[in-house]
Amino acid sequence: MSMMHILIVDDSPLVGERLRKLLGALPVTGAVQYLQSLDAASAHLGAVTPDILILDHNFPDGSGVDLLARHAETLRGTHVIIYSAYGNMLNQEQYRALGASIIFDKADSPEDLLGMIESVVRLRQRRLARVPARGVTEEVRAGRSIREVLQNAGDDAH
Repeated sequence: MSMMHILIVDDSPLVGERLRKLLGALPVTGAVQYLQSLDAASAHLGAVTPDILILDHNFPDGSGVDLLARHAETLRGTHVIIYSAYGNMLNQEQYRALGASIIFDKADSPEDLLGMIESVVRLRQRRLARVPARGVTEEVRAGRSIREVLQNAGDDAH
């Protein structure tokens, strides 16, 4: 079973560390990293692309929208989850247009978020298992994103 790299970007140390510990205990996760600023996240994304990005909205140095817009190409194959206290007040369409697939309110249970992430990881692993590694490489070289390859692999299963 392939391990997933998860990146948490949240300016609250309490929230970030709690999520890091919860997610680190999942048997399907590999590296779980926590960063407190958009600048640190931007530098990290220049070197490593996570499988899952859990991103807050409001930061002293900008917003989650800023990070997603700046790294749209890098994050094309990343499952993006917006995790914010402003969940219901955010421009959800703007986040979705930038690749976010889940917008989760911090007022909801972190265990619910954990269950959602477990489901995402398992779905992603099932999709990867359906696509031969050589096929993925050829598809990406042909200009398709990892996300498109995985989505098509999931569609082929129906």
